[in-house]
Amino acid sequence: MFGAVERVLLIPQKGQAFVQLETLEAATLLLTHYKGSAEGGANVGGRTAFFEYSQRNEISTPKNVNGNFYDKNVAPSAQGHQTTLQGSSSGAGTILHVAVSQMMYPMTVDTMHQVFNPFGFVQRIVTFTKNEQWKALVQFEHAAHAAQACNLLNGQHIFNGCNLMAIQISNLERLSVKYNNEKSFDYTLAQQSSAGAGAGGMVNSMGMGIMQPPPPSTPTPMGGGGGYGVPMMDAQGYAPQMGYGEMAMYGGMAPAAPQHGSVIIISGLPAECTPDILFTLFGVYGDITRIKIMFNKRDTGLIQFFDGAHAQMAAANLNGTSLFGSVMRVNESKHSQISMPSDGQFPDGQGETMSKDYSTSNLHRYRRGVKNAKNICPPGPRLHISNIPISAQDTDAVLKPLFQEYGEVTSFSFFEKDRRMAIVELVDVAAATHALIGTHNKLVNEGNIKVSFSKSSGIKKAASAGGY
Repeated sequence: MFGAVERVLLIPQKGQAFVQLETLEAATLLLTHYKGSAEGGANVGGRTAFFEYSQRNEISTPKNVNGNFYDKNVAPSAQGHQTTLQGSSSGAGTILHVAVSQMMYPMTVDTMHQVFNPFGFVQRIVTFTKNEQWKALVQFEHAAHAAQACNLLNGQHIFNGCNLMAIQISNLERLSVKYNNEKSFDYTLAQQSSAGAGAGGMVNSMGMGIMQPPPPSTPTPMGGGGGYGVPMMDAQGYAPQMGYGEMAMYGGMAPAAPQHGSVIIISGLPAECTPDILFTLFGVYGDITRIKIMFNKRDTGLIQFFDGAHAQMAAANLNGTSLFGSVMRVNESKHSQISMPSDGQFPDGQGETMSKDYSTSNLHRYRRGVKNAKNICPPGPRLHISNIPISAQDTDAVLKPLFQEYGEVTSFSFFEKDRRMAIVELVDVAAATHALIGTHNKLVNEGNIKVSFSKSSGIKKAASAGGY
């Protein structure tokens, strides 16, 4: 990014380091860049590192390397048993804590391995779910590789626009893996078992069989050229230094998201269902362009979304959901788009009422992107209300009766710090689903309220109102 790095000398006991670049111009460019940044330095392993000029003209070779010295002109084996710039091969600083939010695609051990292994040998991975969030612990062989991965990947999306990573250096010194399965894996054991597999062979995460790298001409999962599409290591075993704007050069940081169509098919629709009802319910999970209910099979419909990610989100959350007493089955359709009926195609214009184009609708929820993807959840008894007008914020006397039309309201509370929002809980999921369809975008006094499902298990941020 700034120029070739000639030498590096780490001084762990002082938390300092000397970095020698190829030219004075490169060093000046580095200092100017980071001193002008918002933090005034570089984010390294979750901490801010500050740069200043040194009085030294060059870094001399220390007598005792101890893995803290790097010289690009010296073979790694001559620099402390191949521990150049890598630090200790175990202990503090080798483990990353990764929390993934805005999940639209499932996470696996294999995904984590493909994301992090380009930065250095990953020894172990343990995944788990805590507080309804998917997390992982990733142990590198060397602390410097962990720090570099943390610096470059923190705040990045694994897939395009979703599966956001928040990464920190863990205080743990070693991960313990009892079993190699879909939730945890010890790659040091896999490395031993694949020693006789031949060049380029790898054992997959389930320990079954050997996977061979695809030919260079094969399109790679990350959109890169050749190999697995991940950033290639340099001669010293380090991933290339990349600025945040340069990640696109490698086509992303993980396998491309699975390619899904934008059309879903729904069976089990109730007789009273209309395109507008489906638009309101399925629109909770993505922006819809077209809806068609089959003229000759009224319990079946097609919904076309703006993209495949929204279609998958809707299918994942609404498959098996009850709508007006009828259980819907939602699956990806073989159709790539929905064709609208031509004039006069059906008698009495009935076909036109069963199909509708919403591409120009001003009621799409995600026109500016999915900012709150982490809040998306399956249907439940609790609903989140927003955009409540001032005239309806004093008591629940205005809003509560609207929801009571669809079932018993067991609780209603405004948000304590923002009474433009509230949480209402109905007696069951069916009543809440019916209420969402009937009240979303409904005109209440001087404004239209917005309603969506709430993932909250309780009303923690709201102040009790109306005797509840």
